Amino acid sequence: MCYKKMFLGMEGVDKEKVQRIIYETSKGSKYFENEEKKEAVLRQKIENMRAQRAKLSAADLSHYQTVKLKNSL
Repeated sequence: MCYKKMFLGMEGVDKEKVQRIIYETSKGSKYFENEEKKEAVLRQKIENMRAQRAKLSAADLSHYQTVKLKNSL
């Protein structure tokens, strides 16, 4: 969860402080817990993909790059 947009008249606002306040006040809510779960699942998927990539050999990578190029043409 993050405060992204700048609204008119908010140029001097400390974004980090606002983010920290929003984070602290939303802790424990069902929305917050659901977002935390989704973020954990996403982190796990990324770690799994990195582990699979680390297992690939140079020949595998070359093959998949060739297949990708053929499919994109």
